[in-house]
Amino acid sequence: MPHSHLRDRRILVLSVGSAAAPTAIRVLASAGADVFAGDASLHSEGLYLVPESNRVHHAPLESVEAIPELIRECRRLEIELIVPTASEGFLNLAAARRLFAVNGVRVLVPSVHAAMLALDRYEFTREIEGRFPMPRTYIGEALRRAIASPLPLEIEGREPESQIARQRITSSVVPIEPAGWDALIGRRILPGPELHVLTFRPSTAVPSASIAIEVIEKFGHVDEVFAYRVVLDPVAIQLAEDVVEALELDGLASVRIVKGPCDRPEVVSIDPFAHPAHRLAAMAGRNLLVASATNALGIDFQLSEEPPLELTSVQIIDELLVPSDAAFALGGQRTSELGGAAIETSPNI
Repeated sequence: MPHSHLRDRRILVLSVGSAAAPTAIRVLASAGADVFAGDASLHSEGLYLVPESNRVHHAPLESVEAIPELIRECRRLEIELIVPTASEGFLNLAAARRLFAVNGVRVLVPSVHAAMLALDRYEFTREIEGRFPMPRTYIGEALRRAIASPLPLEIEGREPESQIARQRITSSVVPIEPAGWDALIGRRILPGPELHVLTFRPSTAVPSASIAIEVIEKFGHVDEVFAYRVVLDPVAIQLAEDVVEALELDGLASVRIVKGPCDRPEVVSIDPFAHPAHRLAAMAGRNLLVASATNALGIDFQLSEEPPLELTSVQIIDELLVPSDAAFALGGQRTSELGGAAIETSPNI
């Protein structure tokens, strides 16, 4: 039976072409919210997960027109809460948080300072270096020298605006122009489990809550996520919560943690917005997305003390042509009705 914690509350999910958007739309809708979907592109799949009357087409979130346009649309549609699902325009939204509030709209973003620390991978590294375990990190000339080493190396854009996706380097040949090296950050990441610890740090006296999700890659396909699985890892969870606390990052966050051969958790990065595995977390007793939405709207919502002990897994499927969306099962094989299509799901990946 659907929850009703957000019954009839009007919530706008942004960047609905992202991997996390379908999860956010469905989790909020299952809590009773009247969900709207917004994006700068009319081709974003998430727009077609809501009725046509609930679709918002706006200017790119990085542009100067975006915030005034969004405020006008929010007032017209009586939107109460905005939920970002990607780094696109995130700093603009954080900077305009008070302006939205004046117009009666809450935005699930932290302070500008916390958002900048989280999204700038180099500044994040500098902030936590020496305080928390982390992989060896390189930038600029040091990264060029590190490329020549045979050890595994991962690179990604330093800032979201670089639009350089995370990739693993297996040779000294890097498909990046020399002028773009300063926009990169590199890390030595040895083979081992990768966890995304989803956290919720409320701005009220409600206790923080977290859940650890293991990322399972498709065999033989590096960086292609095949499944997410809930794992019980109190050490990784505590590490993630300590990092979030150190950054004073209110609201949602997903902390990426890798474990090397010695099973030592190391903090890699943090993203302060919705994650594709939030729907899985909700089914495992940690509905952090609804908790953050209700907290922002001043609605009382209590998470359970502990998630169920069962390990829950979710297989990635192509649902309504939405990439990285998922079907869920909590025990035994069963058929789920999602998007009008019957999908076989299994807890055993």
